[in-house]
Amino acid sequence: MTFNSIEYLLFFPITFILYWFVFNKTIKLQNFLILVASYIFYGWWDWRFLGLILLTSTVDFFMGIKISQETEKSKKFRWLCISWGLNLLNFFVFKYLGFFVNSFVDGFSLLGINLVRPTLHIILPIGISFYTLQSLAYTIDVYRGHLKPEKNYITFLSFVSFFPLLLAGPIERAPSLMPQFNKPRIFDFNIARDAMRQILWGMFKKVVIADNFAPYVNDIFGHYTEMSGLTLYFGWVLFSIQLYCDFAGYSDIAVGTGKLFGFNLMRNFKNPFFSPNPQDFWKRWHISLSSWFRDYVYMYMFGLKKAGTKVAIAMVITFTISGLWHGADWNFALWGFLNGLFIAIYLTAFKKYRKITFGDNHLIPPLKEFIMMAITYNFTAFTLVLFRAPGIDAALGYYHQFFTHTFDPIQWGKIIFVLPMTIFVLFEWVNRHKVHPLEDLKYNTFWRWIIYFGMTVCIVIEMGKPTQSFIYFQF
Repeated sequence: MTFNSIEYLLFFPITFILYWFVFNKTIKLQNFLILVASYIFYGWWDWRFLGLILLTSTVDFFMGIKISQETEKSKKFRWLCISWGLNLLNFFVFKYLGFFVNSFVDGFSLLGINLVRPTLHIILPIGISFYTLQSLAYTIDVYRGHLKPEKNYITFLSFVSFFPLLLAGPIERAPSLMPQFNKPRIFDFNIARDAMRQILWGMFKKVVIADNFAPYVNDIFGHYTEMSGLTLYFGWVLFSIQLYCDFAGYSDIAVGTGKLFGFNLMRNFKNPFFSPNPQDFWKRWHISLSSWFRDYVYMYMFGLKKAGTKVAIAMVITFTISGLWHGADWNFALWGFLNGLFIAIYLTAFKKYRKITFGDNHLIPPLKEFIMMAITYNFTAFTLVLFRAPGIDAALGYYHQFFTHTFDPIQWGKIIFVLPMTIFVLFEWVNRHKVHPLEDLKYNTFWRWIIYFGMTVCIVIEMGKPTQSFIYFQF
């Protein structure tokens, strides 16, 4: 079940009514309903994987308690390793086993040794990358003493499987989200009203913008050998906006849905394309994942804070690991490596540019800031070819076509979205101070409802077409 499906349009209001009008007697009843609803939501995709999320959640629940009961650090670490071992084993088998097996066979073929390539039919459980990181962070926080373990089994299962976050985040931290399951939740009309606006904006970004960009992106990437260099440039620009609207749209829907159930979830995107440097970009793009890798990989493995050569190397390693988190293929590893290298170069060689910050106070950004924004955006969008291409060979072929056919005649029919793309970017820039553009609209009631109605009509029309899956579901 997905946010843009007909099933969800039935599932959500039923769950909402039961939550606030039937199960509102106690927190335990509400948490139980969240758990049941979340498992229905997840099991609608494939009920067979409910056992997997139940198993890992149960192990992490008891490991958290065991960790807190031990006084010796070595014993605490032993229970932590059990939690990590099970989660990473599931992660490896379902997501990376085929990748490493194929890489092993390819490595021997380079030496002239031809091994039989096994045929593996492993289905990647949807959302496993997100709920695994959320659960792993919980046991680490308990181990570090940053969090007391949850003693209520239903509450913990609800925390791991909370349906707005389950399939594609944001990846919430237990110290922030867990306490919200243990305190009374009161329906607030003003919060609910803002939540509905945020959900509307998220659906509009996904269904109307991202899904309409998708056919043009697919055409350019699918026939890149026939395209001019300038058309290929617009290809990765279009994809960057498609990806942003798709994933940020999902996050807006998730955060808005959380508000409707009385939960305050973290903001996952904060105008990343207006970042004046790569470090700032990754503080604004997929914030929950970037901060997770900062706190649980970079700081845990390296513990480096001051800029220098060691920090640069650690940054590259961390981003390469993050790239592989996105997908089990070498193009994702290279994508992460290049972005880590970009940050490392910025931190070590461009210290004087660190004073250039996000332009909150200028309608028209100063020239230096605009140039830095353009450089940061174009590099990150350029690397997204590796993210979008079906493999490393296709990505390198795309780049080769771009650099060797840059001055060929442009295929104007492929870039008809330049005008709406420009309008969207300008709209985001003007509303960059808001959590979402529909927040606190300065219009009278009539014009506000005209905007809401117009956006809703566009969404309904587009939902009548074949639906596009959220891009991050593949991770």
